[in-house]
Amino acid sequence: QLSEQRTEVRQIDGQQHYNKIDHLTGRTPMEKFSLRSQQVVKEAVDSIAELKENYAKLLEYFGEDESMPSDAFFGTINKFVVSFETAAQEVEEAEKKRQKEKLRAAAKAAALSKKISTTNASPSNAPNKKSSKKTIGPGKRTNANVSNKGSEIAADAAATMRSQENCTESTKTDGTGTE
Repeated sequence: QLSEQRTEVRQIDGQQHYNKIDHLTGRTPMEKFSLRSQQVVKEAVDSIAELKENYAKLLEYFGEDESMPSDAFFGTINKFVVSFETAAQEVEEAEKKRQKEKLRAAAKAAALSKKISTTNASPSNAPNKKSSKKTIGPGKRTNANVSNKGSEIAADAAATMRSQENCTESTKTDGTGTE
C-alpha cells in the first residue's frame, strides 16, 4: 500500500498532488519526517523518565515527600535563598557598623590622649632644666609625673571602651548578655 502511495497522484481540491520520492534514499518527505520524529520522540520520552528519576532523588536528598509538586519544592528553595541573602546582608551591615564604632572609639581615645598630653605639655607645666635635675621627695609631683598621669587616664579610657565592646559582643553572641 505504501508503494502505491509513492506513485499515486491524488486530486485534492482540484489540485494534483503526488509524493516526490528522494532518489538517493528512496523515501518520501513524509517517510523521512516520520523516521526522524520517532527518534526525537523516543529521546524526549527517555529524557522525561531521567528527569523524573533525578527529581525523585532530589526530593529524597532534601527529605521531602516524593509526591511534592516541583513548583512547591522550588518555591521553598527560592524562599530559603532569598532569606539567606537577606540575613547575610544584615550580618555584613552589622559588621560594618561594629567596625565604624570601633574606629570612633579609637579616635575618641586618641583625641582624649592628645588633649591630655597637650594640657600637660603647656609652657607653664614644662619642666626647666634645673627642676628636672632636682630630687623631689615622696608625695610631690613633677611635670613628668603629671604627663604620666595623663597617659594613664587615656589608657584607662581606652580599656573602658574595649571592655564595653566586649560586653556588647557577648550580648550579641548568646542574646542574654551572659557568657
